Amino acid sequence: MFYDLVFQKRVTILSQTPSAFKEFQNVDSQKKKQLSLKYVVFGGEKLQTSTLIDWYQKHDDTEIKLVNMYGITEATVHATAKILTQKGILENKNSTIGRPLDDLKIYIVDSHLNIVPDGVIGEMVIVGDGVASGYLNRPKLNSEKFLMLDDINERLFRTGDLAKKIVRENWNI
Repeated sequence: MFYDLVFQKRVTILSQTPSAFKEFQNVDSQKKKQLSLKYVVFGGEKLQTSTLIDWYQKHDDTEIKLVNMYGITEATVHATAKILTQKGILENKNSTIGRPLDDLKIYIVDSHLNIVPDGVIGEMVIVGDGVASGYLNRPKLNSEKFLMLDDINERLFRTGDLAKKIVRENWNI
């Protein structure tokens, strides 16, 4: 069983999709074992943070850190990271993707690619060294997805994902 392997091998960092972790969490809730985990990194699909409430009934958020990552293949897989806390999950059950990784910037734009004010929903675009140069032999798709944004004078990738920027206290990532 996967859970037993993680325990036996004293795994310290586990990368999981949220749906796979839900199964891991179900087994964990029935075991009395002390895991060696220090980090669980989520990626690959949207995380519903409300599914982690039971995890925090057994595990303190200082012993095992849960990290939600958002990303796409066109931006070197991961683009943002957010360390989750029990308090944050209890206060806001929505998925949060955190801040951009060091080599990337995230902007929220309207349909004309103008940057929208904080708190306004728009399309998320990714800019930076981690963004691919385009799709091989797909000029039409490249012209739709990889564009120049006048405000920043850099090539960007249009994710197609809707988001809004929420300005909060400084996060430690």
